[in-house]
Amino acid sequence: MITSPESRSPELGGQDSPREDEVHFVRHGKAQYKTYGDIVASDNPQQPFNPEEQVVADLTEKGVAEVEIEAIKFIGSLDPEKDVLFFVSSNESRAIQTANIYRGEAHKAGVDVIRPKKAGTKFAEEIGDGEIRTVKNLSLNSRNIILNKLFNSPKQPDDINWSAIDPETREKWDRARAIIVAGDKGSFGANFFAYSHELQDIFPEIKTSLEMYENNFQNLLKLIRFAIKKIEDSGISKKVHVMAFGHENYLLDFLAKRFQEEGIKNCEAINIKTKGDSISAEFRGKEVEL
Repeated sequence: MITSPESRSPELGGQDSPREDEVHFVRHGKAQYKTYGDIVASDNPQQPFNPEEQVVADLTEKGVAEVEIEAIKFIGSLDPEKDVLFFVSSNESRAIQTANIYRGEAHKAGVDVIRPKKAGTKFAEEIGDGEIRTVKNLSLNSRNIILNKLFNSPKQPDDINWSAIDPETREKWDRARAIIVAGDKGSFGANFFAYSHELQDIFPEIKTSLEMYENNFQNLLKLIRFAIKKIEDSGISKKVHVMAFGHENYLLDFLAKRFQEEGIKNCEAINIKTKGDSISAEFRGKEVEL
């Protein structure tokens, strides 16, 4: 999974003290969700998401600007002589585009980027020049985009092609949507956290926020421990910063239970620090042991 950078190689050598590396879970920048819009407006609005067929530039103009600010700030805090980066991402274009902005700033600053053995998808390889690895547990891979749209704020327009959807599904969607409209929490994430369990009674195929936490985020923690071992075996002596770009869905229960925080904003990060077998997470100034 981890290979040495192709440009400047980090100094090699053993270390007596435990390694101290970091994983930064970054939520993607503000997006337009163009690919989702194209799917639900098509003649087959319930088709599954295809990571190889997406709108490349999905961040809004404001979203790009905000990501650039955060990327410059973060990359500027690193020391090219001491730090090295490894990029992983959801397979969704908004996350890959966010990762690529950080990657570009890293190259400008002369910070080494570890190249994965494979990018995961051709889409990611083309955008990230083979330096961004897509990871299943960071991805959403929705099987039915119209179910995602249930949790949107009522202020957002309904662009679903209902003429291509059977009456029974429409009736269930309207019933589920009425729950959101009646108690709108103001954002997709807040609505998903509050109502995904209830709406699963109507659409059993919906994965709740708790299920996504258990299936995605918990597995990501296992991958972190695996990555620590790989880094230790790699001979890289620089501090490794794994940049992980993804979504809020599978983070909501973790943030609520461990930090008593509701959701994560675009471009916000959860910073996970590893030291030997010890792992801690920091978010909005709070730190917890994992």
